[in-house]
Amino acid sequence: EEQSSVIGWERVSRRPAPGQVRAWAWQAIAHGADTVIFFRWRSCLYGTEQFWHGILNHDGVPRRAYREVARLGEEVLRLSAELDGTALRHQVAILNSYEQNWALQIQPQVNGLGWWEQVRRCYRSLRRLGAGVDLVPLDADLSQYRLLVAPSWYILTEADAQRLSEYVRAGGTLVLHPRTGVKNERNVCRTEPLPALLSEMAGVEVDDYDPLGDAQNRVRLHTGEEFTVSVWADALLLKGAELVATYTHSLFTGEPAVARHRWGQGTVYTLGTYGEPALYDTLFGRILDEAGVETLAGIPEGVDACWREGEDARYLVAVNLSGEERSVPVPEGATTLLGNAPQHDIAILPPYEVGVYKVQR
Repeated sequence: EEQSSVIGWERVSRRPAPGQVRAWAWQAIAHGADTVIFFRWRSCLYGTEQFWHGILNHDGVPRRAYREVARLGEEVLRLSAELDGTALRHQVAILNSYEQNWALQIQPQVNGLGWWEQVRRCYRSLRRLGAGVDLVPLDADLSQYRLLVAPSWYILTEADAQRLSEYVRAGGTLVLHPRTGVKNERNVCRTEPLPALLSEMAGVEVDDYDPLGDAQNRVRLHTGEEFTVSVWADALLLKGAELVATYTHSLFTGEPAVARHRWGQGTVYTLGTYGEPALYDTLFGRILDEAGVETLAGIPEGVDACWREGEDARYLVAVNLSGEERSVPVPEGATTLLGNAPQHDIAILPPYEVGVYKVQR
């Protein structure tokens, strides 16, 4: 369901820029939507949502919003024969759990530990690095994913631990975050050293922790780079895992902050803290390479790009959400279905413009 114009109840939003509503709809298609609908057809004359504008204003006259949606409809109709039956085949997933979210809402502990804050940190970094990312429950088919990211899995059941262990044993790469394994499903704190039932697989134990909240610490990767961290700091004991990063300040100076452990056919990374965006980009960049994840290289800031996969071809959908012109790399030999054709494998996308490019298998 997409916004079509100005929205609001007692107060209202700015009007979307020309082309922005169409761009949002194409972004949804790029991320796997097979149907896009708009709320609403005509702005209502009475009730709470009188100013939640529709494709038509209160006067019912087709104007700019109508013309923009009509353009989108023509494009989708023309490309449906190509895109129908295609799907996303991402190699990275972030686990989602409403139970974990609710648990952290009830006991937030410190600023910054919220479930969706953690999801956004990881998602934004992985997308900056050009990885396609799904958001899935733990009971999904995980075998298609080379990399699985678990925000704080605060409530850890035996079934959860078994599921994650099977994924890693079969060759997957798992990233764990602080406050994993704290409680069981009955809201009882676990007595095993954290991350509890996952300690053997992770090759670490949490020796102590410092709830940082808005305070900061620093970590140094074994390759020498230093980054600022906050929210939480677990002091890790290595129980078979190898050191990836250590704390350089405050209570846990010199102690492990991030660790890596080979287990079965797979790998577990344990993050004992939360870092600035550059830390995530550096760590995830190396993890993606190590896991053999395909990424879209060179996508500029403000452009959202995804592959939709078919049997005989794949389709790159690039949406410029930046409000400024962007240069987008396009695979050699691609056929332009929508937007500007690439010159020397670079397509120029004006603000809020869309490019769809077909690559034959």
